[in-house]
Amino acid sequence: MPAQFGWWGVAVMLPCAALLTLLSATEPVARWAVVAWTVSGLAWAAAVSGPGPTRATEQVLAAGLALGYLALLAAPPRFSDDLWRYLFDGRVSAMGLNPFAYAPANPKISWVAPDLVAKMNFPEMRTIYPPMGQGLFALLGLVSGSERLWRLALVLVALGSARLFAREAPEPGAGAARGWGLATAPLVVVSAGSLGALDVTGLVVVVALLSAAVKRSAARQGLWVGIGAGLKLFPAVLFWTVPASRRLRSGVVAGGVAALVLTAAYLPIAGIGSKALGSLSTYSTAWSFNGGPVRWLAMGLEAGLEAGGVGDSVEVPLPEGLYDPARRVVDGLPTAKLFLGRNEVARLLATAIGLLLLAAVLVLARRRLVREGELMAVCLLAFYGSQFTVYPWYGLWLVPAAVLLGGRGRVGGAAVAFVALLPLALMTPAGVMDGGPWQEAAWVAPALWGLVCAAAWWRRDRV
Repeated sequence: MPAQFGWWGVAVMLPCAALLTLLSATEPVARWAVVAWTVSGLAWAAAVSGPGPTRATEQVLAAGLALGYLALLAAPPRFSDDLWRYLFDGRVSAMGLNPFAYAPANPKISWVAPDLVAKMNFPEMRTIYPPMGQGLFALLGLVSGSERLWRLALVLVALGSARLFAREAPEPGAGAARGWGLATAPLVVVSAGSLGALDVTGLVVVVALLSAAVKRSAARQGLWVGIGAGLKLFPAVLFWTVPASRRLRSGVVAGGVAALVLTAAYLPIAGIGSKALGSLSTYSTAWSFNGGPVRWLAMGLEAGLEAGGVGDSVEVPLPEGLYDPARRVVDGLPTAKLFLGRNEVARLLATAIGLLLLAAVLVLARRRLVREGELMAVCLLAFYGSQFTVYPWYGLWLVPAAVLLGGRGRVGGAAVAFVALLPLALMTPAGVMDGGPWQEAAWVAPALWGLVCAAAWWRRDRV
């Protein structure tokens, strides 16, 4: 019975949250919309942790989901400016230009769509989206598509992924519960219908990857890992979770196919060298938003360095053969030394520690976890925890595994809680929409990870 109440809660809260999102275009109610998305996430967590919906409940869910998407598509894109860069990159590609070559603000390409340049965030930085994502943007550009067409396409992708997930369920009767669990996840609904996040396409990739894992097809597993990495680079970590990687022969096949797919994607732009990665290095070394525990570790390390007498700037000498002093001038003088801020040193140390811990978690989890979807969930949760930036839509790659586990055991409890609560991170852009400054709410990330740990602890004796 609690699960059925959860399904009804989702059916009621989804259109309410969507309506508040629609009203946020003219009224300062964006933060209340985020609260509504989070409450609907909690109802969803209760729903997917129990039996699937009854036939009557399915009809109510369908109506609530349809009303929610209609309200979101009627509103302009909310909570993120990334969609405007998608459209700009697509138009650039559709004109035969290379979106990796220049930043949108550069006069060499800004003339393509100055209205989009004015709307996007950080137009002075080159794109960070890999070639397969760029291919999807180019398709949109070729048909002169609007942002609403893109969001509608993502809604269809989300619903199609749910249908595929239901069809591929190996257990009798489990398909409907899986399908509804994926389709009604508030994180999926708001990401597809409002944000227009590229990561919605990751739902298809992960569902297909789970299917390939069940069917023990090494080539298919490698294919979908390669496609995932071609859309957003970080899903390459999922290779560690596929059964094919456990044996040398199948691992070589899967790894070879994944590498071939990714190489084929990057080959057309390989001639521009490191520019093919866009501003990814800046993003990974300087960005910070809703970070996991590694971010707090960096803060602690910085405080320790300051207490130890380390100044604001740290001088790092480098061999002349490694760093050309003629190309680096500090205070008017050529130097072979590298200067880093104390915060940069702390971040580098925290990143190194985080990567070591991530590797340790992956090795231990691979030895102990056997349930389908568990290793994938641990892999993604550990990866998010080791990052300084975790936008809500990153969690879309975790949704199928969370639904598959249904809150069972420590891993399932943590995965479901993470997906359910991740809309909380939208509170920062919601504050901007309501007229305030961009100021990250300091309580969101600790609350998110604290509740995820609490869910894992609470489910410790449950199977």
